[in-house]
Amino acid sequence: MTKTFKRCALATLFALVIATGCAGKPAPATSASPRPNAPRWLTCPDPADGPSIVANAVDEAYGAWVAAPSTPLPPPCVLTAFARVASSVTDSSTDRALALAAESRRRGPEQREMLAAEVVLLARVRRYADVSRVYDRLVAIDSQPAIEVSRLAIAAARQRRDTASLLRLLSRNMARPDAGPGMRTEYNVTRQASQLWGAINEARGLLRQNPRYIEAYPSLVGNFGTLGLADSVVASIRRGLAQGATRQALTPSLETFVNTMLRHATLYGDAAGWGSAIAGAARVDSVLSSPSTKSLVAVLVLRAAEPRTAEIAALVAAPGLSSAGDAASERRRASGCQRIPDVAASLDVAQARLREGGDRYAGGGVAQVRAGLDAARSKLASLQVRC
Repeated sequence: MTKTFKRCALATLFALVIATGCAGKPAPATSASPRPNAPRWLTCPDPADGPSIVANAVDEAYGAWVAAPSTPLPPPCVLTAFARVASSVTDSSTDRALALAAESRRRGPEQREMLAAEVVLLARVRRYADVSRVYDRLVAIDSQPAIEVSRLAIAAARQRRDTASLLRLLSRNMARPDAGPGMRTEYNVTRQASQLWGAINEARGLLRQNPRYIEAYPSLVGNFGTLGLADSVVASIRRGLAQGATRQALTPSLETFVNTMLRHATLYGDAAGWGSAIAGAARVDSVLSSPSTKSLVAVLVLRAAEPRTAEIAALVAAPGLSSAGDAASERRRASGCQRIPDVAASLDVAQARLREGGDRYAGGGVAQVRAGLDAARSKLASLQVRC
């Protein structure tokens, strides 16, 4: 065996971290005293206000601005509160909030809280180039934005395939105590990608000379797994098995793929594309199954169900303000109700993967996954009642 196949891929196990938080640093609890009988959206929402109250404030502010372009805009705390509940409101309300943020920036001066909220909202609607642009403006004012906001900028750089920006952002944030170990690992993997590809290409060259050099296949599986390339992992496993490599010899190399996918789920969230991530994990599990691959599928399904459930809740709970509004709300409610069976079915898939062996994976946080599945089912049941 050459030294190439003794190279050790980064394989630290990461527990699933479900990170939520405010879009920026806490805004002041109060705003400038409004005039008597001033609209409520000129004051900061109460921290206990639910998504519908905050969304209504944004919708009313937008309507007032459209009707009278010189009207005062909401203070930053309103957009900050909206960003905090953005996953539980409709896309139309998010678009209105973004329009108000853009108008606030046009009027100037730029405000840290408003920019942080805008980063969150732009990420929600997948405007990744704008996420990067606004984040750079934010950093010019605040050298260390909240870690949740920085994660969104990191995910945006990855989605844009801007490796230089990705490395810069990872390097800038990975030493923070609230960054988590996955960020430093991702930095190291991204920085060493060319070396991993060098090892992969060398292994491929040796296999072209001797396809039955089975010691090469675990290395290929491990290096492709470190890069998170599910299809290449699958192809390497199949080729190795066909040439005589044993499942027992290949299975340990799957851990790098599992670790990478869990790390990406934490760092990039739904920007990584839950559908493609779940499909890739399922393909790997189908060709070479282990407790870790089954646990991975369950974790990714659960993570994907959370934003989908929040979107359903926003549609089902959307209020109507008039006869026309009632009709529109009914259509939104019906649309949300139609989505419930698909999410429930995905949770069944996750539960099945745990029963099939995923619950034996020591590094998968099985108790947390089970609790998450129970909570998701309970939420769907409460939404179904409204349908």
